[in-house]
Amino acid sequence: MFSDWGCKIMYTFRIVENAEEKKLIYKLRYDIYCSEKQWLDSSNYLECLESDEYDKNSIHFGAFDDNNILVGSVRLIIPEKGMSIPIEKAFDIAPKYDQKRLEVSRLVIPKDRRGYNLVMGLIRTIYTWAIENGITHAYIISEKNLLNYIERKGYPFTPISEGKDYFGGYTIPACLVVSDVEDYFVKGEVAVTLEK
Repeated sequence: MFSDWGCKIMYTFRIVENAEEKKLIYKLRYDIYCSEKQWLDSSNYLECLESDEYDKNSIHFGAFDDNNILVGSVRLIIPEKGMSIPIEKAFDIAPKYDQKRLEVSRLVIPKDRRGYNLVMGLIRTIYTWAIENGITHAYIISEKNLLNYIERKGYPFTPISEGKDYFGGYTIPACLVVSDVEDYFVKGEVAVTLEK
């Protein structure tokens, strides 16, 4: 379990491991990607659960309100040895197998809960996990406005290729060197955790 990271509304951010809660994440992803944005064809998901081949190599994080209702999620794709991650395939980027890398993916928040408090809570939670597990590089495919926002908050993702229309809109492939993070709010808390 992680901190509320200073959100004005009390949220809990944690790893989701049990099957029932993962189904809630897949349903939220379906609601957003298939129903709301129509980026994916709903006829491919007969149980109204959006999942793909990368979920088995992922760690899922959820944001929960004070009633324990899921209000957001994100996954970290952790590649096995010799495995490519989606950004490498989609943007024809040579895999960096020598890096301890991951890909940030499937960041979703319901329409009625959207706001940067929840986004930053999830970002800070996965950063904490990355530091605690020795991750050196984090990759993301994102719209420019989100990249700009999280850079202002101390997460300097650097574009690594030209952007293109991908997964519903114009997106940019970017990489974060984890040691370059300058979010001092969360770095202080991580330092205390690692000293224990």
